[in-house]
Amino acid sequence: MAIFYVYIKWDRESNKASTDRGRYLLICESRYVADELFRSLQIAIDRNTRLRFTTLDRRTPQMWFFDSIDTYPWNSITTVLCEKYFMTTFGSKVITQALPFASGRFGHDMPIIPASEGPDWVHGGAYYIRNKRRPGLYWYHINGDIYVSGAEMSKFRIHGVGFLEKERKVLIRSDRIVISPVENISANGSIGREPESNRLVVSETQSIWGFGDFIDGFKGSWGWKGASQQFVTWTGDGCGDEWELC
Repeated sequence: MAIFYVYIKWDRESNKASTDRGRYLLICESRYVADELFRSLQIAIDRNTRLRFTTLDRRTPQMWFFDSIDTYPWNSITTVLCEKYFMTTFGSKVITQALPFASGRFGHDMPIIPASEGPDWVHGGAYYIRNKRRPGLYWYHINGDIYVSGAEMSKFRIHGVGFLEKERKVLIRSDRIVISPVENISANGSIGREPESNRLVVSETQSIWGFGDFIDGFKGSWGWKGASQQFVTWTGDGCGDEWELC
C-alpha cells in the first residue's frame, strides 16, 4: 500500500478569527497507519486522564479537523505526536509537516496531495472486496461459496467484534471482524473456511477474522465444483493477495 496523506486542521467554533492556524500535512506509511493514528488520537489523554481532543472530526479519510484542551490547541497535533507513546508507535511511520499561515487574499500555496479512492472503512459498513494489485477482480458470493470474479461482485458487511451497533469506528488492522454477504438470507450467516481446503464458505457458524487478514491473508486458487472456478482461500503463510474494501 502506497504512502497516504492527510490534511488535518485546528477548528474551533468560537475562534474563527484564527482559521489559518494549526494546519498540518500528515505523511503516513500507509492508509492502515493513518487509521491507526486516528483511533489512537481519539483516546489520547493528558496527565489528569482527561481526553486530549474535544473535537476529532473525520470528514473524509484524508481530511480531519481537531480541537483540544491544551493551552495552545493549534499545536496539539505536533505536541501529542512528540510524546513517548506516539513516538514509539508512530515515530517511524508518520511525518508531520506544518503548513504556512494564510496571508493576503489568496494565502500561501498548499501542497496538492493525491486523493485516494474509496470510503472510510467503518464497523457495520457494506463494501465490495477487490484485489489491490488487480482491481478488476472481486469477491463474488453464490450458493454459499466465495469466488474471485472479473465479471461479478458481491457486497459484504463488515462488523467489528465488541463494538456497539451504533458506533462508526474506523477499522484498523488489529480489530477482530465478522464478514457477512449482504444478500445472505440468514441473519447469522458469515464467512468461514472449510477445514480441509481452507476455501471460504458461508455458514451459520460465526467465524472471526482479523481486519489485517486482508493483507496477504486470502488468495484465489483454482478448484473444481462442476466447472472451473477460482475460489477464495485462506492462507496463513503471508503468501496471499492484498485485498481492500471499496
